[in-house]
Amino acid sequence: AELGSSNAQTYFNEVRTRAYTQDDGTLSTNYTSIAATRDNIWNERKKEFAFEGLRYWDELRQGLQTAASQIAESNTALLSGGVKENMNITAQNVINKRGFCQIPITQITLSNGVLKQNPGW
Repeated sequence: AELGSSNAQTYFNEVRTRAYTQDDGTLSTNYTSIAATRDNIWNERKKEFAFEGLRYWDELRQGLQTAASQIAESNTALLSGGVKENMNITAQNVINKRGFCQIPITQITLSNGVLKQNPGW
């Protein structure tokens, strides 16, 4: 859609039709036809790839500011060294770390100093 491809709407419709087709082969009553705009495609990807680990990278592709505002979350449960704890992820924290993830210390150790920790971690 961003490049103005004439196929964008066709591909977008194919994905949505597959996702909204019921077991009996008919389209769900929840299906509506929508334009293949950038925002609609991002929203559809959010649903299509839920829990597959792609959302974070999609957010970064839209720019660091957008990613930071979407990722920011209060009282997020996570595991730290096997211990469950809650953490506040602020938009500014994401920006300060430039969207980079922490490199596991075991990997840095195994690299014999070749790998360096990402800034902010």
